[in-house]
Amino acid sequence: MGRRRKRQRTHASNKLIDTKKAKVDLYGNVVVDFMLTKALMKKAMQGETDIRELEFYVTVEYYKNKKHTTANVDIQNPLPTENKPPSQSTGIKKAKGSPAEEKPKSKKEESGLLNPISETLGEIWDWVEPQETALRDKPHTIEIPEGKSPAIVGKTKVEKASTTGTSCGERYCIKKGDKSELIREINIRLAGFGGNVPTDEFTDRTEKMIKQFQRDYMKVPETGKVCGNVLRAIDDFCNKWHENISEYTCLCKNVRSITNKCSGFGKERYKDQYNSTPHVERYHKYERPGIHRTLLWGVSALRYYLSQQSIYKYLHKTAGYRCWEHNNHEGRLTTNHMGKAVDIQFSKNGEPIVGKKSSNLPLLKEIRDKFYEKYLDTKYQWVDGKNNFSLEPFGLSSGTTWSWVHMDVREFENKFLEDIYFIKTQNLVIGKPIIQLAQELGYLNVCICNSSGFKPQEKKSEENKNRRVDPKTLKTSDKGINFIKDWESFKSNLYNDDSDEHHCTIGYGHLVHRGPCNGNESEEFKKVLQKKKPQNYLSLDYQNLKKLFNVM
Repeated sequence: MGRRRKRQRTHASNKLIDTKKAKVDLYGNVVVDFMLTKALMKKAMQGETDIRELEFYVTVEYYKNKKHTTANVDIQNPLPTENKPPSQSTGIKKAKGSPAEEKPKSKKEESGLLNPISETLGEIWDWVEPQETALRDKPHTIEIPEGKSPAIVGKTKVEKASTTGTSCGERYCIKKGDKSELIREINIRLAGFGGNVPTDEFTDRTEKMIKQFQRDYMKVPETGKVCGNVLRAIDDFCNKWHENISEYTCLCKNVRSITNKCSGFGKERYKDQYNSTPHVERYHKYERPGIHRTLLWGVSALRYYLSQQSIYKYLHKTAGYRCWEHNNHEGRLTTNHMGKAVDIQFSKNGEPIVGKKSSNLPLLKEIRDKFYEKYLDTKYQWVDGKNNFSLEPFGLSSGTTWSWVHMDVREFENKFLEDIYFIKTQNLVIGKPIIQLAQELGYLNVCICNSSGFKPQEKKSEENKNRRVDPKTLKTSDKGINFIKDWESFKSNLYNDDSDEHHCTIGYGHLVHRGPCNGNESEEFKKVLQKKKPQNYLSLDYQNLKKLFNVM
């Protein structure tokens, strides 16, 4: 750190005050504290004619020969006594009319050895305070506390003290009322912690969201403000819990009979066209260009919360995107799944929740209450759903869900459903690390702060997905058989399946023969099957599959 003589910019006029070394951290930041003690202030004042205001700057040297300096900062000198120039010597005063006055000067007096000490030592200030008059209305002397801040030197104020030396005392924290693109990105990535919309404003909802994230993920005291530690925790969460966009691609890919398939996320058709009136998003026919990022990060938070307990577990997604080709194939008109919705299957105590049965409904309600509503603040059946995550109703009739949970962002305002929030590629799920984005947007001081003491934890396994098992040890329970039946669905007449060869099939996916049905099938298959027969065929197929594993 150096002192620069005001209104002079030549290096020769600069004065080195102090030097310190520090290591650059993982994010390219370095913090050095320069405390302006009285000794350093006296050093800085040497050679200055006007010591009431001093100008300081910091030079950073890296790679041995590369340097850059900070902007100049003026500070008021907290040491108000001025260095008075020495007065002309008058010698030692002698009493008037005394014998000493008539005596000629001695050699010591002539040489100046008996001059007053304040005249001989010009660098020593006057030790005697001038006489002053105390007034009733004179303001109290203000003591300037010793403060510190990264990169700047200026007027200090009383703020929260740092116990670690790395806290900014909330000077640079992002808080309610602020507005920036960084805040928009935070609102997207943490939307699953209480629900939010992709606004660039730090709202009451954002503050509540940050507090929930600090409490549940960071395990630190809640402040509702964003410091560098919160940014690092967001990056940690994103790296561990981001969604895979491939799990959301359109279901038309699985239907062989659909020849005009989309590339995975629709064809961006029918924008501003509606199935009905009023013209609300519920009836909007538009094939959105991807999956909404807020929806993706909502699912990420859901999976995190599920991992914190052992009763209910995430299984898989049964539907992400569904284009108009798939809708037409299924005779469906709803458009929620055109980038705005996801269906998820779960298990309880290791048993998958599958099949169309009333016993599933209490389980789905429990998942809704304990996870979706508690942590994501979802709205059931779209009631009060504006700018919230919404859930489809549970039931066994059309338009309800009986073994999965449907969540969507259909009720977001139009400004939060713009194309920029929908993505198709994996690299856009996260985008840039939040720390990097903050630095690029000028939040360097925020990035430096490390006030909350967040310690990353290992990601808990959602399930034993990667554990290898000998196929010969596997067994299928009755519930597993029922899942196959529910997945395949029963068809009483001969039909050609969706494989490339369109094999002739009947019942619960039972293969009659390879290749399409040709009319030469057994009379048994030409008749409408009784319910007992397809069950027998399914059992036979299962036994044959077991034999195949045993010989492998």
